[in-house]
Amino acid sequence: MKRWATEAWQTWRLSLQFFSRLPVGQVAYCPERQVRILRFLPAVGALFALLTAALTVLVTSLDFISPFESAFIVLVFWVWLSGALHLDGLADSADAALGTYRNPERALQIMHDSRIGSAAAVALVLLLLGKWLLLVGSFTWLAASPTLWLQGGAIWLAILMMARLLPLALIRSTPCASTTPAHQAMFTQVGFPILIGHLVLISALLVWVSPWALLLWLPWMGLLLWQRRFALRLLGGVNGDLLGLSIETAELCLLLCALWLVRSGALQTTAVQ
Repeated sequence: MKRWATEAWQTWRLSLQFFSRLPVGQVAYCPERQVRILRFLPAVGALFALLTAALTVLVTSLDFISPFESAFIVLVFWVWLSGALHLDGLADSADAALGTYRNPERALQIMHDSRIGSAAAVALVLLLLGKWLLLVGSFTWLAASPTLWLQGGAIWLAILMMARLLPLALIRSTPCASTTPAHQAMFTQVGFPILIGHLVLISALLVWVSPWALLLWLPWMGLLLWQRRFALRLLGGVNGDLLGLSIETAELCLLLCALWLVRSGALQTTAVQ
């Protein structure tokens, strides 16, 4: 049991080293740990949610900082946490989609090109602008509803976990298009028990907020179906860049849908104490 806990802890630290810019110290590397890091992806999202929520509480408590400025500060920190890793996948996927379609070899060449094209630039600007606007809307709502901070934090936690559960679902439902042996090995380690476990955990969190919050699974499913179709047409399967695309678009769309639910009054019920 102790050995299992030690291995899980080291794999968790390795996942943070791979998916974030957080200082985790020296991690003992081994291929067996690397192939298991995708299992911890939703947990990485949970940690990001807690850290950004703490920063949100800090900056919004300062009277001289407006919601617009608070949203910008939180967004910069949000991007820094992942080192723009997933944004890079979004940019590469946008360039590949504009450069070719139904030509996997050409699409992979474009994705591996370090230069950025017009499609990538537009995609990055629109996504970051969208996130900033949605954060402004969220902070404005929280300022007007100070008693619902706990619910807002729980929704935020669920969104960042759901966004990182989406690539795991893509891996299980879509062929692997990555030519990197390490990626191929990691993809094979994502099993259905991992998906089901995270799905149950996130659903319990959403129900705690409000049964209506379970409606967030509808856009999540829509994104899964659309991105699976997109991946099959572009590459014939999924690779690391497309997983980054799935995380970024899921964060944006789920935050938008959550804000709509909030404004509709569906999430105004008091969470179970």
